[in-house]
Parts: sequence; structure tokens; C-alpha cells
Amino acid sequence: MMEEGVIRNVDAPATSRLINGALLSAARWIAHAEDPEATSRIAVESFVVLVLGLLRTSSTMPPEADPHLRGTVL
Repeated sequence: MMEEGVIRNVDAPATSRLINGALLSAARWIAHAEDPEATSRIAVESFVVLVLGLLRTSSTMPPEADPHLRGTVL
């Protein structure tokens, strides 16, 4: 995706480690939450905003992306 110009030019190993850490932290947060479903919704919405920041432009959404995420404005 970086080669096609969809994703910003970032260090892939560093970015993947940071994303992995965020996902691990979110999983623990959800698992220990009083209301895991509500916490999961909050975590997913926030995570989507976070990773959309990797896109070169906010209007670029891959076709396989979730339909409810298309058109998300950063």
C-alpha cells in the first residue's frame, strides 16, 4: 500500500509494533471492562481514527474497508 501511495511512507516494522501494542492494550482494556461491549465499540472507533491517520489522504479508503467507515473525516 505504501508503494501505491495510499499509506504514508512510514517505517513498517516500527508502525506494526506500535499498532500491535495498541491492539494488545485495547484487548486488555476490553477484557477487564465493566461493560466489554461498550468499551469495545469505543476502542474500535478510536483505533479506526488512529490507523486512518496512516492514509496519505483522509478520502482514500480501500474498497474492502467496512462500509460504515467510508467517508470518515479526520
